[in-house]
Amino acid sequence: ADQIAQTLIRTFGKQKVHWAMMFSAFLVGIPLFFEIGFVLLIPLVFIVARRTGVPIVKIGIPLLAGLSAVHGLVPPHPGPLL
Repeated sequence: ADQIAQTLIRTFGKQKVHWAMMFSAFLVGIPLFFEIGFVLLIPLVFIVARRTGVPIVKIGIPLLAGLSAVHGLVPPHPGPLL
C-alpha cells in the first residue's frame, strides 16, 4: 500500500489525490465486489491521508463513490440485477 500511495500522490499531486482514489477504486471495483474492494483499499485511504495531510473523509468518500458506481453499473455484480 505504501508504494501505491506514493505513486498516486506523485502522479496526481496532493491537490487532486481524491481523483486518484476514485479512479483506483473504479479500476479495483471492476473485478471485485463492493465489500471486498473496500476492505482492500481502506489501508490506502489511511496512508494517503497521513502522507498528504488531507482529511480521511475527503479521500474516503471518492473511494466509496468509485466503488459504488462500478457496483451498480457493471453487469457481473449483483447490484444491477436487483
